[in-house]
Amino acid sequence: MEVYLNIQQQENLFYFYHNWKAGKKNKIHKGHCPQCNFGTGKREKQTRGLNGVWIGPFSTLDLCNDYIADRINLPPVEPHKCCN
Repeated sequence: MEVYLNIQQQENLFYFYHNWKAGKKNKIHKGHCPQCNFGTGKREKQTRGLNGVWIGPFSTLDLCNDYIADRINLPPVEPHKCCN
């Protein structure tokens, strides 16, 4: 199934990658980051959900952090280098 979102690439959106196999890979990414690719990831042929899932978009970094703290109950997550 293909899903098309009406997201403009110039928008400053944030996504959270929740990896349940490798917690150190739990990172917040900007949508335009090549690792994130607006929530589709860099490996298009990868089985979705095998190791983790992209959550978002979030319009601000604070909203993304609030989601992680409130719903997933993880300690603070470091932003990916794309967000620095």
